[in-house]
Amino acid sequence: MKDEASMEALAANFRYMQLYAHLGHNKVSGPNFFEDHQYLGDLYGVYEGVYDDLIERMIGLGKAPDIKEINDEANEYLQEAEPTAGIGFFSHLLECEEEICEMVEKLVKTDLSQATINLLVQFADDSEKRQYKLRQKLGEAALNERAGDALDRLAAVRRKDRD
Repeated sequence: MKDEASMEALAANFRYMQLYAHLGHNKVSGPNFFEDHQYLGDLYGVYEGVYDDLIERMIGLGKAPDIKEINDEANEYLQEAEPTAGIGFFSHLLECEEEICEMVEKLVKTDLSQATINLLVQFADDSEKRQYKLRQKLGEAALNERAGDALDRLAAVRRKDRD
């Protein structure tokens, strides 16, 4: 993802996150399939909406965002990404969300209208809420992984006792 602070770069990052979350939505599997599938499905819808709001704001301000270039960049990021199943999707999206907030912090210090600053601040506020949920998801996954490890150790001890 780009860390350059421009509305076009921010749009490319949100488009990338939409594609990445959609990929995760389609590839997720395992014991938390239904929950993870739903959560990632919700996320890619959110990212699509934010992307659209940002593009429409740029157009409304008289800018001419290069939609093709923005989408090409998002697809390029997706090609470079190495999606991993399970919690890998969530940890990568958390990193992306953190980058979004950093970009917004830089953007609001530039020459923008107060209304556009408010829009960007709302994006960051919503991102921080998603970061909280992603951290909870990652913590839950780590707990489940540790519980699974404990069950594996218990099963190994029982097998050893039987032998």
